[in-house]
Amino acid sequence: KFIMLCKKLVESYDVKLLIIGTSADKQLGDSIVQNIPTVAINITGQASIQQSAAVLRRCILLVGNDGGAMHLGAAVGCKCVSIVSGIEYPGSIEPWDNADLAVRHDVSCSPCYSFTHCPKKHNKCLIDLPVEAVFAKCSMVLNPKDAALNCFK
Repeated sequence: KFIMLCKKLVESYDVKLLIIGTSADKQLGDSIVQNIPTVAINITGQASIQQSAAVLRRCILLVGNDGGAMHLGAAVGCKCVSIVSGIEYPGSIEPWDNADLAVRHDVSCSPCYSFTHCPKKHNKCLIDLPVEAVFAKCSMVLNPKDAALNCFK
């Protein structure tokens, strides 16, 4: 779904994509670059935490799963659209000053407090989260005037 989101962002906004993360994220980063080669660069596994912080300080928006990068981005002032699973209660793990940009998909089994696997073996809190919901939060940052108008229609 990250590829779908990236394509939608590139089609809708004049953006460049920089994929950051650990070396474990390299395959996903490579896949995004292969699908959107002219505007995406993958530096997964290449930047230290300090280098990542310096890059994020200059970014307009960070989109990703809840994790260290989200909190690092928030700490340096980058707007963060965090994709949050059903592990914990809403409002408990979202990046500071970015809780309104968090995206969750409510499921009956949330919160499960399972940090290693889905106890129900379906991961619906993430799998069923629509790309459109994440894109709408991104639009709030990338085009706040239009996003505000859309909120009141």
